[in-house]
Amino acid sequence: MTLGKEGGAWESFAYDMRNMQTPRFYHTEDHPRGAVQRFTPNTVDWKKDPWKMLHGDGMTEYLKLIPNAERTGGKYRWITARVTARNNAFQHYPNVEGIDCDGESVFFVSKSFRMLYELNLADGTYTNSSTVRGKFDGTPDQVARILANGNNVKHKDDLLYFTEESGRNAGKFTLTVGNSYIFLLLSSTRFSPAI
Repeated sequence: MTLGKEGGAWESFAYDMRNMQTPRFYHTEDHPRGAVQRFTPNTVDWKKDPWKMLHGDGMTEYLKLIPNAERTGGKYRWITARVTARNNAFQHYPNVEGIDCDGESVFFVSKSFRMLYELNLADGTYTNSSTVRGKFDGTPDQVARILANGNNVKHKDDLLYFTEESGRNAGKFTLTVGNSYIFLLLSSTRFSPAI
């Protein structure tokens, strides 16, 4: 199946190039049952026309979360049963917006649950945390990880940037490694840097 062939309310795209012979492409769907999808192309050709990888045949898999008792994370797996995955998304991560891949982590946000998720690609676990903090009262939208030291080793100055859709103080925010939220840009006329 080709990436996104079954249609959907596609929202965001990310890729994992840790293994250039087995690239993985992820995309999200802004829908209550929009499961995160992972596409692995059958034919990998970086020299002639790499775009054909996205339009050729490959395997589409869907994210299934298996939460822990505290619902602060758990395990996950990639499955081929689309309906099962869509029902799982409805229960555990509806309306996924932004997604970004950095090293062994995939980050995405659920605007309905106002949650940030981090999948650990190395061990099949994930964590999630609320994005509702202080003046951040809207819904998270797009995400991008910015590395302070330019490589895949976590550093105290790494930042995860994300935008807010709606809310009284919609804008752009960052989340530090220490889980502190910082305002970058607000759409309101009043500004208060304290969160």
